[in-house]
Amino acid sequence: MTEECCSQVDLFEGEIRNIRWDTTGENVSQNLHMIGLNPKMRETLLEYCDNMGITQIMKEVTIGSDDYEHQGEDALDVHTDIRLRGFDWYIQRADGVRWKSDMHWISPSDAIAEENFLEAFGQAGFDQVLESVGVHFGYRHLAAYHLSIIAVSHSDPGEMHVDCTNTGAKAINIIIPLILANDTGPELAVRDGMDKTKAGKYRYQYNVAPMLGDDAYHGTGAVDYSPRCEMRMAATLFVADIDATNIGSILDRFVCYPQAYPPASNPEILLRTAGRHWDPNDPSKKLPTAAALNK
Repeated sequence: MTEECCSQVDLFEGEIRNIRWDTTGENVSQNLHMIGLNPKMRETLLEYCDNMGITQIMKEVTIGSDDYEHQGEDALDVHTDIRLRGFDWYIQRADGVRWKSDMHWISPSDAIAEENFLEAFGQAGFDQVLESVGVHFGYRHLAAYHLSIIAVSHSDPGEMHVDCTNTGAKAINIIIPLILANDTGPELAVRDGMDKTKAGKYRYQYNVAPMLGDDAYHGTGAVDYSPRCEMRMAATLFVADIDATNIGSILDRFVCYPQAYPPASNPEILLRTAGRHWDPNDPSKKLPTAAALNK
């Protein structure tokens, strides 16, 4: 496959652009975008992770004692309930069969923990992101769901995959970089939406979030930060214009990227959130804003 890079760019808050190939300026994929963020978002979400103990946990499971190269294959499939400041969370490790990586992600286990995490996004100003996304793509309404913090310090090239498909281009995975490693090359492998022989890499940057929509093929690039005791950490969440026609396709992707909440086995839970967080005709539809960081 050919290798092309996708350059970093400076975006103003709320600005949305397609991720493009350097050599031709063409879009990598129809539904692969990036959005500019207010610096407050990273600061607020990182403070939340620090206060909840998530940052320290991620350091321990990546650059700490859980180094997969020394723990063997059994250490590659970790699924653990964990209690964080009175809230129930669930931590997982990348499947050792499909992914040779120490990547872990931690996510809310129930509606109460999810609401607390959503409060942090509300304080971070994510309502502005929802509005920008909704207006840009002409959505009717939006809900945020499937929230997580993900971290990695070592990975072989990841399998190319998609996070969304057959949703009518109405679901997007948004990746918000919180901690980046120093002196690293591009970390996200991407593939042309039409030409499967054309692939390249995108480098994460602070205050810019990649947005992966329907059939945006991507994978974790080969990285090794462990000699320098570094990790990369990001907040991820999906936003979607959810309705009865695409709920099945949205839940189908949970098989590849499983979480405890919302459960894929009960579509009604996610369907009830449709339009909860942004509606162009109802300014009251917003993320919760209670003082999550002070709890």
